[in-house]
Amino acid sequence: MERIAGQKEVSGITYISDVNGANAAIASGRLDRKTAMGFITIVIAREELNHPKHGNATLHGLLIHEGTHAQIRADILTSLTSTDSKKHQNETWANDEFRARMAAATYFRFRGNNYADLGIDIKLLLNKPGLPLNEEALKKSLVNQYKGHKTVLEIMKEKGIKPKTP
Repeated sequence: MERIAGQKEVSGITYISDVNGANAAIASGRLDRKTAMGFITIVIAREELNHPKHGNATLHGLLIHEGTHAQIRADILTSLTSTDSKKHQNETWANDEFRARMAAATYFRFRGNNYADLGIDIKLLLNKPGLPLNEEALKKSLVNQYKGHKTVLEIMKEKGIKPKTP
């Protein structure tokens, strides 16, 4: 579907699709999460719609994963309505990805069956009683993978998002 910074092809992506609308809402000072979500688009790769081994579990997991990214971006957008930069929310790429993967892992564990199998296959869940989340291994790999990456807010600003000015 898309390549990001030399990484392998991705199955889904979340981005701000209406930068001008988001900037206008930020400048107005009145932006809530629901409205901010309207400026965000999620794209899922066609090949993930019905996985041969896991069926719709891949699609459901990706919607949870990408939906978490969308919520994080919406929260950052709403925080930019403050003229105090100390109130602006931000995330490292590693923490953004960690939160999205943990949301999917929790969902896989809750659903069980082929969902849990998928969570184990992609190493979000440990194949142990209770299906614990693979948090520590994931944190470590993401910190190494995203070391030196810009923050989510820095990327948003590069794409044209502007905090409210006094």
